Amino acid sequence: MNLKDKRVIHTRRVLRQALLDLMKKKPASQITVKEICVLADVNRNTFYSHYGTPVDILAEIESEYYEKMRQIQESAIRTGDVSSLVLGIMNMLLENKDFGLVLYGGNNDKRMNDRNYNDAYSRVMLTWIETGTATQADHLRWLFTFLSGGIDSMIRSWVQNGMQEDPHVLASLAGKMCDASSSSIF
Repeated sequence: MNLKDKRVIHTRRVLRQALLDLMKKKPASQITVKEICVLADVNRNTFYSHYGTPVDILAEIESEYYEKMRQIQESAIRTGDVSSLVLGIMNMLLENKDFGLVLYGGNNDKRMNDRNYNDAYSRVMLTWIETGTATQADHLRWLFTFLSGGIDSMIRSWVQNGMQEDPHVLASLAGKMCDASSSSIF
């Protein structure tokens, strides 16, 4: 990697971090290029050589997050292991604490949560139907809504409380609760 590549990586990293720091206070749609540049200590021309708008930075971060989330979900769906799903999400959020705080804070972009939910819903429902369960489709829909809402609330609370609890313990607990709920339906 040459010096130019390192500078590009550094610049993009500080611009992304500046956006995430600002999003702890307000939504990306209300953040200006000037605010990002001041916080990141880069000039506007540098910003525009990498991004068009602050929302473009968020879109890039969301895209990377979505791909990681999709991989975690895919693995969990294949194995049917809710504990690995929750642990994977928690570990990813530990690695990206600032994004986790933004994602589960008050200034997050609800579109991304909806996108994750809809994608997971489609894949989980297809898996449940393919397994040949005799459970009615509307019961499966409500089961998914219940389980995903519980998992989301658990992770949201964990993030908002500073990610203090051991992810392994919470993931195991989530798995047990989801297994108990699922077994009563299936």
